[in-house]
Amino acid sequence: MLLGLVMLAVCFVSWIVVPAGKFITYLGSSPRLDRVRGRAIAIVSAAVAALVLLLGVMPAPNHFQAPGIIEASQRSQVVCETAGKVLALSTLPGGLVRAGQPLLAMTNRELSLELVSAQAALAEVDARLHQALGEQAANYRPLEARRVALTNRLARLLSDQSAQVVTARHDGVWVVPASSELLGSWVARGTAVGWVINPETHEFTATVSQADADRLFHSHWTPAGTLLPRDAAVSDLTAKIRLRGEADVAVAVRSIHIVPAERNTLPSGALGWQGGGELAPAKSDPQGLRSAESFFQVRADLPSDPGIRLVHGRSGRIRFDLPAEPYLQQWARLFAQFLQRRYQL
Repeated sequence: MLLGLVMLAVCFVSWIVVPAGKFITYLGSSPRLDRVRGRAIAIVSAAVAALVLLLGVMPAPNHFQAPGIIEASQRSQVVCETAGKVLALSTLPGGLVRAGQPLLAMTNRELSLELVSAQAALAEVDARLHQALGEQAANYRPLEARRVALTNRLARLLSDQSAQVVTARHDGVWVVPASSELLGSWVARGTAVGWVINPETHEFTATVSQADADRLFHSHWTPAGTLLPRDAAVSDLTAKIRLRGEADVAVAVRSIHIVPAERNTLPSGALGWQGGGELAPAKSDPQGLRSAESFFQVRADLPSDPGIRLVHGRSGRIRFDLPAEPYLQQWARLFAQFLQRRYQL
């Protein structure tokens, strides 16, 4: 860190201070400018003033880009709530499904045996309770406690039995990444086997770096969580999305929302290096789903008819157009962020 600061100071002096000093010395004392020194100073002063006015006062375009991916606004991961062997896919992958419609059927012989055993044990306890009605309470209470435990166990087993038929939580398209491998395989409890994706509405989820997120955090929020630029109306903050394969078409977003918390888990592996994206993955994550640096997540609602095909999982880039500000102000912020990120100043 100390060596870097020394190199930065040396470069600043040798590249900026020394040339500027030589130029000022030449302008003020060089014999070559004796006849036109006043005019030369006036021209240089006017050029410097114009440059300062152009870079430090006049508003300039202010924008940045971030990678992201299209996601269906309504989507749910299909998870097996019980273990078992997949017997059949009740609905072919890629087809439209309704809420509650069966997606796949499973079987578990051990579960069936446990269910028969629990029903028999409960029937036995009920018979013993009936026999103990005329006896003392000391014999009745242990049987009643055992009956409660068996009833709870039986309810859990019946719930697992009903969960062997996996159903859709909502309307959408039934998507199974590996349908050929799924059929006939044994899946454990909690295994994700696919998605139900509603293709009606979509949003673009972008990963904004910490440096660029700082430019958004200079804005303020509406009560609904929609981002508003500082000292400007909501219409002053616009964003456009260009998708891979159709970069010539710019899709204007309807509204922008930001999640005010740092994240490390990518919305999709397509945004990391392993998926062809531009975000460096964490060294400790071989799957490439965690980024090396934290980022902020921004969601943009897409129009229902953008003129291009919106597909869940399609990647692209979003451009945020922020309120205009002078170049010097933008460069000063970038330089301060560089020092903070590189040297923790």
